[in-house]
Amino acid sequence: MKKLLAIILVVLMSISVVSCNRKKDEEEKSSVKDYADSRKYQIKDANGTVLGELTYDFKGTDEAIITKYTPSIADLHSVVIPEVIPDAERTVVGIGSEAFYACSYVTAVYMPNTITHIGDGAFYQCSAMYKVILPEELTSIGKNAFAECSSLTIIQFCEDAVVSTIGDRAFSRCSIEQLAIPEGVKTIGQGAFFECEYLTSVSLPDSVEAIGEAAFAGCEAIEQITLGANIKEMGEYALGTIPTDTTEILVFPEGSVTAGTIDSVYEAIDELPEDSDSLPEDNVDNAE
Repeated sequence: MKKLLAIILVVLMSISVVSCNRKKDEEEKSSVKDYADSRKYQIKDANGTVLGELTYDFKGTDEAIITKYTPSIADLHSVVIPEVIPDAERTVVGIGSEAFYACSYVTAVYMPNTITHIGDGAFYQCSAMYKVILPEELTSIGKNAFAECSSLTIIQFCEDAVVSTIGDRAFSRCSIEQLAIPEGVKTIGQGAFFECEYLTSVSLPDSVEAIGEAAFAGCEAIEQITLGANIKEMGEYALGTIPTDTTEILVFPEGSVTAGTIDSVYEAIDELPEDSDSLPEDNVDNAE
């Protein structure tokens, strides 16, 4: 009898422990859900005025990606993204697709060096943005990332930048005046600087291996393009309408890989075809 009572007692204690643990798990899940629903971070000015709100998602166990910025005021202002989300203790490593899509009040975004990627259409049509300082650890810039930022005149890469890819149309129809791509960039995408009509000078490093179709087409103000020595691929109209024999505009090492590529795939032309006044349509709303 005593043995039976002991068995019953053990069973009851086990049920109690399981029930307690289940309740604890449910409470933890509820807490996580509530926290997930409030993944917000307020951007304030020096006076404590709330300028807007960042929404972020988690990546892995200790990282975060900014997914959306919502202005709280209808005035021009800059945004400083924190390196670490204080409450969540997550390091910000990326700007997601369309995160600042058409934020017409944002004049500049200051990104921490922890950011490694900028997503497709991240700053698309931010019409008041005039300056971009790209993070040191940035490795890729997505397609349409800064496209049609009509006030954007300055793109500044960090001295030790590690970015390797500039996506399709990344800076198309911006107001950039001078462009110096840092060593390490290998690919410049299709239409990356399409119709940057104020662009006067371009300098590309030896690391660049491929320039996409129409990358610099429509940049009619260009006075000089300095090309690296190792360009192996060059799309149609990559350098716009600049004839290859215009040596005062096109500068590249004779006998280099680049010289051979130009000779084989780029013909001297006077104008773009009538149906090439714009790039193929690309729906930024569907960018991943």
